[in-house]
Amino acid sequence: MQGPPRFLDPFQAGLYLIPTSASMVAVAPLSGWLSDRYGSTPFLVAGLAVSAAGFFWLATIPPTASIWQLTPHLVLVGAGMGLFASPNRAAMMTAAPDRRRGIASGMGTTLTNTGATVSLGLTLALMASVMPQSMIVAILLGTASSGSAADGVPRRDPSHLPRLR
Repeated sequence: MQGPPRFLDPFQAGLYLIPTSASMVAVAPLSGWLSDRYGSTPFLVAGLAVSAAGFFWLATIPPTASIWQLTPHLVLVGAGMGLFASPNRAAMMTAAPDRRRGIASGMGTTLTNTGATVSLGLTLALMASVMPQSMIVAILLGTASSGSAADGVPRRDPSHLPRLR
């Protein structure tokens, strides 16, 4: 969204993703409540299917589509994620013995973060394989200059904070 043909700034690109988050927030609590009553499996399967359908449908949209054309696709993706998230976490927690639920929660979070990191790495590697070399250099230079700019920001003096023992 930040590249051709839109050239949106980060704030504008973030606004485009609101339909996904909003539908996830709307669906997840209902999905959690229903999965507590009827079991998690149907909601896990439905969530994955709805998300996949949303992503496949999103792949058919042209790069020049307006936000209004993108919204139904993004809502479907978010609804699928919302259907999946709560029952997935509940299924993990109920499968673990009571004394191991902290470990199960930590492992669930670790696996979620690992999946996000690996998928981001694979996506970037795939994009880099089809991008012109000049664009890759520009991205790296932009990233480096952002880091340099952050180094110039004055740091706060933490001496006013209470000391932890």
